[in-house]
Amino acid sequence: MTVINHERSVLKLIDDLKKERSTSDDKGPRLPVKRRHRPHEEKEAIHREAIECLQHVLKHRNVNVVAKFLSKEMCARHQPALKMWFLRFGPVEFTKDDTIVFSRKPKASFSAALEEPFWKFEIERQQHPFDFVEELRKLVERADRKRVRPLPGDKIDLEALSKAREVLRGR
Repeated sequence: MTVINHERSVLKLIDDLKKERSTSDDKGPRLPVKRRHRPHEEKEAIHREAIECLQHVLKHRNVNVVAKFLSKEMCARHQPALKMWFLRFGPVEFTKDDTIVFSRKPKASFSAALEEPFWKFEIERQQHPFDFVEELRKLVERADRKRVRPLPGDKIDLEALSKAREVLRGR
């Protein structure tokens, strides 16, 4: 085993640097502060892309861009509002099977689409009162279906399922 000589000049320099850092007011170079994610930034980014899609449709009459845009994962949560926005401002129509068709009917102006974001078209979801017994009944039915035809990786606790059935029978 080797012995470290603490009297070496390099180690003395390192010790001096450590002492200077600990006594100085400056804590060293500042690291860049990571920006926090803000929910409205995501919506604004989606709105910018929707505007670009609308410009493309107005210029080239190609509605495939809108279909591709609406199929993106980031748009899934806002899809009803985006569809209403495109219906209001874009020359598009949605058929019963959700295909997008170019419409020749004049719609609102492009400048109005710039001013009014899609999230103003979002429909507020109705809140339903929570019914524990009804939710438990649905869960038991689903567990029974999975018990009969399980998928790989499904885990069903038969004891818990039988106890849940007993609770439902007691009602």
